[in-house]
Amino acid sequence: MRRGRPTPDDGVGSYPTGSPMPDTECRMRWGDSGVRYSCSHVAASGESMYDDAFTIQYVEKGYVDDFNFVAGMVPFLLNLIKDRNDSVTLNAKKTHLTLTAMEELKRFMYVNGVTNKNRQKLMRNLRVIDLLVKILQCPLDGMPDEMNLTSVFKEAYETLYTYMIGRSRKNALYFAKYIDFFQTQFTQKGGIGLNVAQMIVELIRDKRKIVDRITHSQIDQFVTLLEKSQNYRFLDLLHVLCVCDDVAIPNNQSYIVERWLSSGQ
Repeated sequence: MRRGRPTPDDGVGSYPTGSPMPDTECRMRWGDSGVRYSCSHVAASGESMYDDAFTIQYVEKGYVDDFNFVAGMVPFLLNLIKDRNDSVTLNAKKTHLTLTAMEELKRFMYVNGVTNKNRQKLMRNLRVIDLLVKILQCPLDGMPDEMNLTSVFKEAYETLYTYMIGRSRKNALYFAKYIDFFQTQFTQKGGIGLNVAQMIVELIRDKRKIVDRITHSQIDQFVTLLEKSQNYRFLDLLHVLCVCDDVAIPNNQSYIVERWLSSGQ
């Protein structure tokens, strides 16, 4: 950016011949010697000099549309979070709109029947993932709109599950920071615990760094949940802790077998 006063030959807002057409802003102020002009303009250059700062890059319209679609969901989710904080009841109409929005986000992450890593990345970069988790952290038990909120929670978990599908390490590692919270959600009523298990399985699958974070006390909880529910999703959860990229994890295998046998099952 160049600042300065135009010369008498320039005229207000003019610029040297041959320079790029700048965006110009001119201000007029009064001084002791009369009116003074101060002009600023921004010019572009074809030569990159500060590539460690930022670059402006042309992208295809499809990418712009993808960005705008996800960005357009952010105010809606923020408004839902605000309503929960303000104790606004989630009525049937708002529930339907919320479920529809989350269903659209799920479909958006698929291209030709396969999850698209770039679209999943948009969900991460625009913090939609964090907003969904924020919604799931809202109180549920005993709420007057508990039934509607349960439906929203289950759909939110389905959306997060879709985000986790694939082999993106960045997606998984970004999401792993919430694993302690999700550990507390397995016992949620309305079948929510099964949605949590399905999502955690996809989070852990073939991600050795995340598998290594799972403690024995957490494995104990998974075994207990399997004993109580007899649901295959908790069996899947134990399975992904035993094998990573087709390589066995002996420590987890031995501990799970010992824990299972000691329970008398």
